[in-house]
Amino acid sequence: MGIVLVLCLIFVQTQISLATTPSECESCGCCFGRWNKCDLYDGKCNYRCLNGYWSDMCNKKCKHPNCKRCARYDGSDCLECKTGFYSTNCGHTCPEGCEGNDCEKEYGSCTSCIRGFYGEHCNISCPTSCRECDRDGLCSECNRGFTNAKKQCTCRTDICANSENCGSCTNTSYLAIKNECCMCNLENCASCAKLFDIINFKICKRGYFVHGNGYCKTCNSQCVDNKCNSASGRCLHGCITGYWNNTCDKECEPECLSCNQADGSCTQCKKNTTYGPKCRLECSTSCKHSMCDIDGHCTNGCISKRFGKQCENKCEEYCKRKDNTTLCSEITGMCLYGCVNGYRGRYCPKDIGNTGKDNTSEKQTTLSAALGWVFGGFIVGIILIAILAMIWFRKRRRSNAKHHDIHSNDSFQDGKRFWWTLVIYY
Repeated sequence: MGIVLVLCLIFVQTQISLATTPSECESCGCCFGRWNKCDLYDGKCNYRCLNGYWSDMCNKKCKHPNCKRCARYDGSDCLECKTGFYSTNCGHTCPEGCEGNDCEKEYGSCTSCIRGFYGEHCNISCPTSCRECDRDGLCSECNRGFTNAKKQCTCRTDICANSENCGSCTNTSYLAIKNECCMCNLENCASCAKLFDIINFKICKRGYFVHGNGYCKTCNSQCVDNKCNSASGRCLHGCITGYWNNTCDKECEPECLSCNQADGSCTQCKKNTTYGPKCRLECSTSCKHSMCDIDGHCTNGCISKRFGKQCENKCEEYCKRKDNTTLCSEITGMCLYGCVNGYRGRYCPKDIGNTGKDNTSEKQTTLSAALGWVFGGFIVGIILIAILAMIWFRKRRRSNAKHHDIHSNDSFQDGKRFWWTLVIYY
C-alpha cells in the first residue's frame, strides 16, 4: 500500500511539473549533454542545465531576464549575464565604449574598447592626435598628419616651415626636432622655444604664467576667476576681497573689509566707526552713533547743534530752537528756524541792538553807496572823454600831414578847444 502511495505522489508531481515545463524542456530537453542526460524514472537531469534554466529537471527559466546562466538550485542567483549587461541581477547596461558591448559582470569593466577610447569603462577619448590607443591612453596609431606614436603622436610634418629640411615650425606650440615638428612636451605650456638644446616656456596655458625660473606656475588663487596674464602673472580681473597688488599676493590691512588694489589703502572698513587708509582712526563723536565713511565723513548726520562733513562745527548760539531738533543745517550751518530776539541774518551773527540806531545806520550806508556810484560814474566819464579826444586829435593830424608846418599850431589849438568843450559840456 505504501509503495502504491509513493508512486502516486511521484506521478502527480511529474504531471504538475510537465504542465509548467516549457515545450523545449520536455523529455529532458533543457538538460546538458548528448546521452543519458536525465533519469528515466523521475526526469531529473544528471548533469547541469542549459543556459537560462534551473531546477532538478532544468525546466524553469532563470528569474532575471538578462541572466544568461543561473545557479541550478536558485534561479535568482545569476552566474553569468547576457551580452551587454552586468551587476548581480544583470540589471545594468555595459558602457557604450565597450567593444562588442561586452563587459565584466561584477563592475562593468570593458574587456576591450572601441577605437578612439580608453579607460576601465572606455569612456575617455584618446588624444586628438591618436587614432587608436591602449587601455592606459598610450597611442598605438596616429591620426593623419601626426607622427611618432612613441611620443603620443605629438609630432607633425605638415607644419614644417621648410618641407625639405624641417628646421622650424609654423606653429609656436611645436618645436623642430629631427625633421619633424613635435609639440612642446612641457607641462601647461602653450608655446615654447629651444635654446642651446634646452626647451623653455614662452607662453603658458590659461590659468598659468611663465615664472622667473622658466616654468609655468599656476595663477594666484586670489585672482578673480583664477585668471592672469600668461606672461607676467598679473591678475586680469583684479583680486578677490582682502587682497591687493598686480598678482594679488598681498593682504589688505586686518581692519580693512576691502582695499585699493594698487596701493593697499583701505576702501572700506570692517567697523563703521573707524576710517582712514588703514582704518585705524576713530570717527568723530559728533557724528550720530560715531559712524562715518572711509574719509571720516559722518554717514548718519550730526548730533544736535553740529554741522560740517565731520560735524566739526557748532551751530551759532543765537539760532532759534524748535522741538529739541538741531538748530542749523548739517551741511551749511544756516539757522533753520530763524534767530532769537535781537539777532538777524542767515547765521544770526548780527546784534541788531537799538532799532532806531540800526535804521540810521542803514540810511548812512545807503547814502554812502549812492555817493560812491556818482563819484565812480564821474571818473568813468572823464576817461571816456580823454579817449575820444585822443582819437579825434590823431585823425586830424593824419589828414593835415602835408601841411604840417603851416597848420600844426592851429591843429593843436583846435584840439585844445575841443577838449575843453567836452569837459565843460560833461
